[in-house]
Amino acid sequence: MTSEPHPWLHLRFSGAEPLYEQIKTRIREAILRGDLSEGEAVPTFRKLAADLRVSLITVKRAYDDLSAEGVLQGQTGRGTYVAPGALDRCRKMQSDLAEEFLELAVLAAKRAGMTNKEIRERVMEMLKNSGTSSP
Repeated sequence: MTSEPHPWLHLRFSGAEPLYEQIKTRIREAILRGDLSEGEAVPTFRKLAADLRVSLITVKRAYDDLSAEGVLQGQTGRGTYVAPGALDRCRKMQSDLAEEFLELAVLAAKRAGMTNKEIRERVMEMLKNSGTSSP
């Protein structure tokens, strides 16, 4: 058992990524991993800000953005919860991001002179080495 109040939420204070973006990313990742479930309460702005030692405005911005994305849902007087359908929305966002990265990778490979066959073989090798059990 960990003594951390939110073991799924680790921030890098020295990185280039803004803290509110890190909070958003970690919450989405926690939903994708099943650490946070639809309908589950997330910490209040004040509690999370205090626990992470960040500004209340930082947490509010992250929660507001996630609410606008349909990932979180505020209930006046009751708190903030993982929204219904959040898992599907997070999966879609992750899939869209992966597709963007793949498009950039293929473009870079083409610019490097790789053939479609070489790219396909390299991708298949990466999938084999990734340890996933998907076909």
